[in-house]
Amino acid sequence: MKFTNILKATIIFILFNLVTLNSLSIYSLAQEISSKSKWTLPLLISDENTRIGFEVDSTWVLVKGSSSGLKGKIYYQRNPGHTFISEISLLVSNLKTGLEMRDSHLYEVMAVDKFPEISIQLSALDSNCNPEVLAKTEQCNLIQYGQMTIRGITREITLNSIVKESATGYLAIGSIVFPWSAFEIEDPSNLFAKLHSDVTVSFSIDIPK
Repeated sequence: MKFTNILKATIIFILFNLVTLNSLSIYSLAQEISSKSKWTLPLLISDENTRIGFEVDSTWVLVKGSSSGLKGKIYYQRNPGHTFISEISLLVSNLKTGLEMRDSHLYEVMAVDKFPEISIQLSALDSNCNPEVLAKTEQCNLIQYGQMTIRGITREITLNSIVKESATGYLAIGSIVFPWSAFEIEDPSNLFAKLHSDVTVSFSIDIPK
């Protein structure tokens, strides 16, 4: 009787350990698969890994501008786990077109003293575009939805970008087009050149592996 009880206890112990080890293996596999399909986040936004530029056509030349002093972060939302948030901000006074007089006029129509900052907040699901997808294809398309605030006015935006592998990790490139009037910005044209009503904002972000 005593031997039978010991045998039963031994069998139960072995079965329990097998189930536990199996569960741990399944969990480890799930974690490995999950990590392969996720970006390396959070990522702190800076001029070193993020570039935002803009361009607008005019009567005589295509005006191109750049920005600096970018701040923000990209991070995963806890629930659901595959949604990540992008938060980016920059100062209007850090927008440069290469001509001081033109920059001063731009700051004026954007009311820089009253509204010194531009902010962008986006969210996206990474299920269709992530490192695991990029391991099988050259690039993937990422769609982000959110809001952009300029001159104190917030508008809904949709940002389409292409993500591909780079020498240091991954590179996301995208752009958005909107009219000056969407943010109630006075037409920045002057007597010498008429600017087009739409401005194109482009960006690129380096994402580490």
